[in-house]
Amino acid sequence: MARLQVATEDTVKAIGGTQDGAILYAQGASGMYLSVDSGATWRKISPLPAPTAANPNILVTVNSIGVDAISPSILLVATNTGLYFSSDAGATWGLFDTGLPVSASGYVSVTSVFINPNNHLIAYAVTDQNNYLIPGYLFKSVDAGNTWTQLNPAYPASHPRRPLPCRT
Repeated sequence: MARLQVATEDTVKAIGGTQDGAILYAQGASGMYLSVDSGATWRKISPLPAPTAANPNILVTVNSIGVDAISPSILLVATNTGLYFSSDAGATWGLFDTGLPVSASGYVSVTSVFINPNNHLIAYAVTDQNNYLIPGYLFKSVDAGNTWTQLNPAYPASHPRRPLPCRT
């Protein structure tokens, strides 16, 4: 496997793309990038909005990037300060965390996000409570990430878990 160089970045924290790898998004130390040629070239896209809630000085960490297979200009970005949405390849961003729980940090902390490749209205997100005593929860959206519902139980044969207070 060859090393994928993302612009001038030394490290890449998260990467997401289309199934064929033609369109890629990557988060490096100095920003988020887009490639429309399988990683041959990269351009920097708009940064995610700065945190404004409980702790405005918190460092935003991108954990996962979900790309819509049907319309790859649509993406969801899971971070420790919220779940962000862009419908224009990262030119603008919105916070899409209605129904997701607020973590111990005062933010919605999302560790992973996935957009169904066959139906882009369906997406899944895993939250992190920033506390090793409280495990993450699995959520589903059926409206392209606008609202989220906790899956309980998270998978067949698992035990139901207590509902969490969520952002409305």
